[in-house]
Amino acid sequence: MTLPDGSGRTCAWFDGGGVQRPWDDGGGGEGGGGYCGPPGCDGTGCGDPDPANCPFEPVPCGSIGSCGACLAAPGCDAWSTGTCFESCMGAPMDAACYSQEYINGTPESICQQAAADGADDALCGVQSDCASCTATALTGGDATCQWYADANYCAAGCGMEGCGSTTCDACALDGLCLDPSGACRDVGAEWFLDDGCTKCTCAGPPSGAFCVDGCLEQGEELPPSGSNPNLSVVKEGAGCEGTTVDVTCTLMGDDSTACHEYLPADSSECTVEVKYSYNARQVAPPTNVILTSVLRERDDSYHGSPRAYVEGRWGQNLTPTSTASYEMNSWEGEYVNFCLRDIKPPTTLEFKTDVCTATATYELIQSADVVAQLPAAPVTIASAEPLVPTDGKTTDVLDQDGTSAAATNGASTVGFLTIFAVGAVLMVW
Repeated sequence: MTLPDGSGRTCAWFDGGGVQRPWDDGGGGEGGGGYCGPPGCDGTGCGDPDPANCPFEPVPCGSIGSCGACLAAPGCDAWSTGTCFESCMGAPMDAACYSQEYINGTPESICQQAAADGADDALCGVQSDCASCTATALTGGDATCQWYADANYCAAGCGMEGCGSTTCDACALDGLCLDPSGACRDVGAEWFLDDGCTKCTCAGPPSGAFCVDGCLEQGEELPPSGSNPNLSVVKEGAGCEGTTVDVTCTLMGDDSTACHEYLPADSSECTVEVKYSYNARQVAPPTNVILTSVLRERDDSYHGSPRAYVEGRWGQNLTPTSTASYEMNSWEGEYVNFCLRDIKPPTTLEFKTDVCTATATYELIQSADVVAQLPAAPVTIASAEPLVPTDGKTTDVLDQDGTSAAATNGASTVGFLTIFAVGAVLMVW
């Protein structure tokens, strides 16, 4: 403002010590304490007539109306639901958030991605039935919209409630998988094909099911999945289609007898050593899956709980190429008194990557018919030496385009798997 004295001088800004200027490092505070007055000096200091040196006044993020302006504004670094935020922490949790903190790119490229995703959301959102939804291609042409049968709507991708279906068969619409018999299977369910050793697992939408040839893995026919009703598998994450986990329990030295089916002939056979076996697999797709951890938990385990496996692999890329695969096999012994009729703690194997957490839980629960025939538990002798179970071996194999890298702890390397797809998943030979 020009002073009315005809001198041509302008008003000056007096910084009272509480206003932050552009060159300040923050020590002067965030505002307040300054005032405007005639040029000169007073007890607080001298006024500054240069407008370029006026205090920095940050623009509220919420007042910025475009993605590009948002990501370029000081103090603002998140664009979500058409609104600018300081960070994604302040954005809606159930909506996509675009920020240089989480996306590697320039503000321009990030905003282009936001625009493309927004166009996909709008395109999928107007589809009113499964057929039109799953036939609508997303930007880039390598994927389609997903149909959420439970809520009867179409969306561009997965959300907090999971993923929709990219097909319109009856099983997929219910979030299930179609097996060769025509039956719908729950997510995590496993079944065998007619050859008796190719095991399939339902990964749920949008991936469907995938199958692994177990004959090449163990050199023998695997038992049918119906013989292990005590196993449950849970998968959580957006990239679980290539992940499998398994836990089995058999008598040590007798792999044909499952723990939950064992019936001691008399009291002398109540306490026996059992063999817990663990298997975890990761195949592409998806590619560039990073292993986070592999942990086994069982509260009363002689070997401790939790127990970590293949720690040398943690943080490594398990599927660097589209034909890569990784597999871990291990086993350990435990002594179990079957005649105590107590509740045995469950055994859990958790295989965790950056895109999926897969957990297999085996519960040593015997049927009522078996429990009714158990002999009386023998008297425990306090002075008896504790039984020491066998500590098993671990095999760890990473196959990248046919070039294997194996780390084996006292065991021979397992043969590589032949993996193929059922539904829209995977083909690796």
